Amino acid sequence: MNRSELRRIKHMNTEELSKMIETIQYDSSLAGVTKGFDYAVELVYSVMALTLKDELGFGHKRVERILKICEERFQCIDGGKASLEDYKQAVKDELNITITATK
Repeated sequence: MNRSELRRIKHMNTEELSKMIETIQYDSSLAGVTKGFDYAVELVYSVMALTLKDELGFGHKRVERILKICEERFQCIDGGKASLEDYKQAVKDELNITITATK
């Protein structure tokens, strides 16, 4: 924080300081959520890629193709074209597998 920012903060009233603190807290929590989401995606992709290679004998090209398709489907969720529930229901209906987050 530079001198000009410090001077500005000294002259803020309580309401302005509260808003500033809320903004900082929101930005921090959003950064934490984003970091957690990125970690989860990298974890799922890594485990899936190695499982496809080790257990099913998939090579580089096939695994890369599958990861690209997965990325496109994630983008459908981000874009609002589909939801996680849509995908979970399709897996249940088509494969008779229930997807849940368990330890």
